[in-house]
Amino acid sequence: MSESSRTFCHPKIQFLLDYDKKHHSEFAYTLYMYLTHERNLAATSEAMDMHRTSLVYRFKKINTLIGEDFDDYRERMCLILSYEMNRPTA
Repeated sequence: MSESSRTFCHPKIQFLLDYDKKHHSEFAYTLYMYLTHERNLAATSEAMDMHRTSLVYRFKKINTLIGEDFDDYRERMCLILSYEMNRPTA
């Protein structure tokens, strides 16, 4: 990730991306998928080909890590755009 894109990354997404890299997890991607599927757990679990219970477990961990409430539309859009600008490449 370039330094300029890091500047525009939401701190909560940056934290999750760093955590994912260190712990080989996918919490930033999980949050991104959840937000882009209108916070619908069933749609997110289907899109990720993941059991709903596993997704709920991940979300509990995400909430523990970043303590975020996702009710604010602007906040959700910032999180989505930050992930899209800074997503890991293969």
